[in-house]
Amino acid sequence: MKEYWLRWVAFCGEKEPPLAVALVRISIGCTLFFTCASPYFAGVWSAIWVDQSHGGIRNYRNIPWFLELLGGATPEAVESLLWIGMGSAMCLIIGLFGRLAALLGMIVMNTIAWHNTMATGGHDDLIANILWLLVFVPNDITLSLRSKLQTGSWLSETPILSIIRRLLLVQLLIMYGSTGLQKVSVHWVPFGQLDALWYILQQPTWGWRDHAFLAPYFFWTQLGTLGTWLFELGAPLLGILMLLEHGTTRWYRPTWGQRIVAIIRPRILFAVIGIPMHIGILLTIDVGPFSYAALSVYWTLWYRPLTISTTESVEKFPDETS
Repeated sequence: MKEYWLRWVAFCGEKEPPLAVALVRISIGCTLFFTCASPYFAGVWSAIWVDQSHGGIRNYRNIPWFLELLGGATPEAVESLLWIGMGSAMCLIIGLFGRLAALLGMIVMNTIAWHNTMATGGHDDLIANILWLLVFVPNDITLSLRSKLQTGSWLSETPILSIIRRLLLVQLLIMYGSTGLQKVSVHWVPFGQLDALWYILQQPTWGWRDHAFLAPYFFWTQLGTLGTWLFELGAPLLGILMLLEHGTTRWYRPTWGQRIVAIIRPRILFAVIGIPMHIGILLTIDVGPFSYAALSVYWTLWYRPLTISTTESVEKFPDETS
């Protein structure tokens, strides 16, 4: 038991270069800016979030605390809220006050999501969750204005704890897995009709354009439906394989099963399936910033571990048969 506890402590205490988290910071910063700026510059923000008594279209009984702090559901308060969100996004993009910017961005996203549930979606919660995790790590160590001001270079190799990058990936795996479980219907599962993607593409509220031209290719939309469902449902399993792959070189002597996992390269497999899927979503249907937020986390698949002696690692955490 002590050996496994030591392994767990070592796993949680591992450090790595900050590049992957910095790329997540920049990407989710762009996503946050898009989420706040698109309704603002389109001129629809007042209709969505301003109270009816101040010229909006909805009558709210409960105002979120942060919006109440800004003055209520008034045009001035809502506009200030969106500018705080855009300002936080810019700080994340350039890499300045990274933790504070992530915290303010998370509060803005939660305020937007909870204020009008008729104009929100799961992607808002996903963005808020990513930003919340970035609060617990110095996310602006590299690729940042902070690094430039402190060291004279935009890049830094100062290591950070690996646990936040891993939790970001776990967030993505949970999202995919739960989404797959919610799609257990005749339209999604094998031996069913597998026509979910077809109907989604034909709905004017979802599609970017008329997809009637896909009529001769219904079979291919069925394959897309099945592939999407299997990937989402199998994402947690790929996460377990990634953990086993990590164990082959870092914190204990690899077994034959882990050597096989290292050959499979689950990280690459995950990216090869997931990235094209989200690009396809972006090109065909409008689901808001969902794909932007999800793709922001894919940077966690690409990381370079700190150099460690394999001999030292095995000696520190010997195999049970040693």
